[in-house]
Amino acid sequence: RYTIRMNSLHCSKKISYENRSEQDKVFRLRTNRPDILEFRHKGLLPVPANKRGYMKLKFCKPPESGRAEVCLYVNTEDDQNEECLRILVK
Repeated sequence: RYTIRMNSLHCSKKISYENRSEQDKVFRLRTNRPDILEFRHKGLLPVPANKRGYMKLKFCKPPESGRAEVCLYVNTEDDQNEECLRILVK
C-alpha cells in the first residue's frame, strides 16, 4: 500500500515494479479511478526479465473529501490481473 500526499492539484510519481519472470514482459496498467490516476506511456510498462521498470504516474487531487483509495492494476499482455497496488491519495 502506498500513500500519496497532494500539495497541489497535480502530482507526478514513479513507482518501481519488478518482473520476476525469466521472460521480458509488457504489463498493462489499469485503474478503478481514471479521474484521479493517469498513466504515462499509454498505460504500458515494458520490463526486461528479472529487472525493474518504473511506472510514471500522474495524480489529480481527489474531488470528494480530499482523499480517495485508488487501485492500480498491473495486468499481463492478455489483460489478466497480475497484481493490484492500493494507493491512498490525500
